[in-house]
Amino acid sequence: MSVIYIMTNPAYQGYVKIGATNRDPEERRKELSKQTGVMFDFEIYATYETRGNLQDKNFHRIIDKLNPSLRANVKREFYKMEPEAAYDLLMAIAEISGDTDKVVKLVEDSNETDVKSRKSAFSFTSAGI
Repeated sequence: MSVIYIMTNPAYQGYVKIGATNRDPEERRKELSKQTGVMFDFEIYATYETRGNLQDKNFHRIIDKLNPSLRANVKREFYKMEPEAAYDLLMAIAEISGDTDKVVKLVEDSNETDVKSRKSAFSFTSAGI
């Protein structure tokens, strides 16, 4: 089993990250958020629990065929699209597979930037300096 996820990040406005994991998507979100250079935490927008492994590659291929200019970088899983559009594509694939019950949308309003998704600002006081 694999989970395809759609993630957003306020630092990457207008882009979504579409990937897959065999682990808990929350673990993957935390892993991505703690990388150096990532200013804000990622947020899971939606997930799709698939029957096979690494089926995000098929999803990437479909998006690339529909519009190759959406991918920000051929080596990365970032697409220039609103999360709702990515969700609609994911749901369409799930409908074809008969798996719509395995799609979970975790964010209702894609235009709202959640303040709690921000990493706390560094302060010398909090570091004891």
